Amino acid sequence: EYFRSLLDEHHISYVIDEDMKSGRYMELEQRFMDLAENARFEREQLLGVQQHLSNTLKMAEQDNKEAQEMIGALKERNHHMERILDSEQKGKATLVATLDEYKATVSSDQIEMNRLKAQLEHERQKVAELYSIHKSGD
Repeated sequence: EYFRSLLDEHHISYVIDEDMKSGRYMELEQRFMDLAENARFEREQLLGVQQHLSNTLKMAEQDNKEAQEMIGALKERNHHMERILDSEQKGKATLVATLDEYKATVSSDQIEMNRLKAQLEHERQKVAELYSIHKSGD
């Protein structure tokens, strides 16, 4: 009955008489059965392909999600490292300025020390002369 309705649907003539069942009707029925079997097989194959593609898509989406999370974490780490670098550069600039000040102070102190050494040496010579004069006067 089902096959008859399909034949009617596709406007294929058939003979109900059992004696006429051989020949064209049997050929059409066999052809229909073959087509139905092929269609079922192809449907199963396509469902398998669809399932495989769905799984592949899910895996790709998961990989993409993980990659996006990693990118976000790396961007945050990069931003953090840039802040540390800026802080270190400012600290370095401060240290360089302080070092330059200390160098200037040391240079100034060195000049003063050399002046005082020269003055001390001059005073020692005076003391030696005075001592010498005082000794010769006794």
